[in-house]
Amino acid sequence: MLRHINKHPSIRYRELSRATGLPNGLLSFDLKKLERLKIIKVRRLGYSVTRCYPKTVKANESSILDHLFDSTRRKIIFFLLEHRNRRFKEILHHIKRAPSTSSVQLQRLEHTGIIFVLRLNKNNHFYRLKNKSGIIRIVSKYKIIL
Repeated sequence: MLRHINKHPSIRYRELSRATGLPNGLLSFDLKKLERLKIIKVRRLGYSVTRCYPKTVKANESSILDHLFDSTRRKIIFFLLEHRNRRFKEILHHIKRAPSTSSVQLQRLEHTGIIFVLRLNKNNHFYRLKNKSGIIRIVSKYKIIL
């Protein structure tokens, strides 16, 4: 189990369960034990997601990794890495998701401070990454690909 967490930082609880074949109760018990011993870090996110990290992952990295391991948000982040100040419709066209899905994902990225939204008026918003160099560093450190 620890090998999977080290190999896949920000692995979701369900993915870890499938990868290890451990039943839910035993996995939960083992994760709590490793967390108590400070061997791993566990983040329980507000939208029914639990992610596990090696102890070497810093808090600011884990919050970004949470989003980089979600496919829609990863597409948005990678698009904004290549293109600064993009409109909603440009992002929507690139990620090929429903407007409502895209809007929710952009709100999550804004709420956690990964993106900045410049609101000129009701229909004129520009999106860009707040810490582009930091995200590039994390993407390269953890070898994240689109």
